[in-house]
Amino acid sequence: MSFRQFVINNVRRNPKVYGPYFFTSFFAVTMFFVYALLVFHPEFQDNIDSSSTTMSYFAMIGFQISQVIIVIFSAFAIFYAVSTFLKTRKAEFGLLLIQGINKKQLVKLIFWENMLAGLSAVFCGVIFWFYFFEGHFADLL
Repeated sequence: MSFRQFVINNVRRNPKVYGPYFFTSFFAVTMFFVYALLVFHPEFQDNIDSSSTTMSYFAMIGFQISQVIIVIFSAFAIFYAVSTFLKTRKAEFGLLLIQGINKKQLVKLIFWENMLAGLSAVFCGVIFWFYFFEGHFADLL
């Protein structure tokens, strides 16, 4: 079994370990895209611009600050999910070290497993957003 196959099998065969990390990343990506649509949608900006200029300026600043808060909260949630993921797999990492994997290979394994789970969550979050939210928000505006 190659290293790439080992990484893919680890991610695929441990849904209880990768599930919280996947869904945290999935939720963060989906919420970011929903909020980004509200902030950057041209019709929404035009509706805010049609009221007073001071009010539209403060509304856009408020939306941008809120988006930064969402990004910061999502980053903390994802870091917490990763730390829980690493604590859960501590025994498995110990077994791998006993079997002869060196620390550089272990770090590479953890990196690629997280990249695989994270990129799949980003992809699924974007697809979910486009499928479920894009048409509905266009109707509201």
